[in-house]
Amino acid sequence: NAFNDLTRAVELDPNNAEAHDDLGVLYAQRGELNRALQHFATTIRLDPIYQKAHHNMALALTLGGKWDHALAAVNEALQLQNTRESLMLKSVILERMGRSEEAQWIKDEAEQIAQGGWTERASVR
Repeated sequence: NAFNDLTRAVELDPNNAEAHDDLGVLYAQRGELNRALQHFATTIRLDPIYQKAHHNMALALTLGGKWDHALAAVNEALQLQNTRESLMLKSVILERMGRSEEAQWIKDEAEQIAQGGWTERASVR
């Protein structure tokens, strides 16, 4: 039902940044990365300081193996808010780029930040 509700929310209000972001998460979970990226890009266009959208964009790019773009997106997220989740994602991206030392340093930094509560962000698997 969430997918249908969010699709309808975007139809009713195409400028609803949060609905675009949430719909993007659902598309990413379905493996429809291009559609997810479109919704995250729309969210960022509508609300450039929406940190979660930058994080989710980075996650989708990571899942698609687009390391350089993923790194740029996660760095944007971290400029807006230095969260444990975004630092952990940056660590994964750096590791996959072959930058293991830097990845470990970032992971250690992330582990110093208290873990947040529930979030709708998807995790890297």
